[in-house]
Amino acid sequence: MKLSPEESLFVARRAALTSHWPWVGGVLLLLVIAFAAWLWWSVPHLINPWAVTADLQSGALSDTTIPLMAALLPVVTLTFLVFVALTIVMAFAAFANERRLIDIINRGLAPPHR
Repeated sequence: MKLSPEESLFVARRAALTSHWPWVGGVLLLLVIAFAAWLWWSVPHLINPWAVTADLQSGALSDTTIPLMAALLPVVTLTFLVFVALTIVMAFAAFANERRLIDIINRGLAPPHR
């Protein structure tokens, strides 16, 4: 079986893309972790439910702030960050599958060893 030039170019482009993904995905995960850490220390009411709970109990939050919203905001933010991280992890799995399939294609096109 022989691939057409267009198909060979497509497989080569996909192979190049999948070879770069571990670095890109790793950088994306580090950015998500860095963003979460920055939120934790800079704006704890957006991410730290214990800080919100402590401020609710001590009365440090203004009366105009709705306590239920203040308590749910960190949960929503954490859920979003977990969603982003899981999406990136799923992309790692997808690219691993693509690398495996490209290897299968390449092995199928290689001349038999004798």
